[in-house]
Amino acid sequence: MIDYCEDVAPLSMEDAAQIKALFQAAGANARISAIHVNGWFGDYDKPGIMEKPLDEIGEDVLYSGDLPNRITVKPGGLGFVEMVNELLR
Repeated sequence: MIDYCEDVAPLSMEDAAQIKALFQAAGANARISAIHVNGWFGDYDKPGIMEKPLDEIGEDVLYSGDLPNRITVKPGGLGFVEMVNELLR
């Protein structure tokens, strides 16, 4: 994980994209979040890595995060509001 704008002077999105490309050039997967560039080796993502434990406990779980693999339409906090409104419906 590389912090590009949380606890450091903000880098541009072009810089974040270059960091992502460096991860990928080393054979890692990479995603740009709102504040970090995350890199990892292996074929998994947050929803996928939780699938097996959640299947085993048999509970419904909702995850809300800042990665672009969300299922809401609206960005950021508006996506969270969209999710909550859907739950309340």
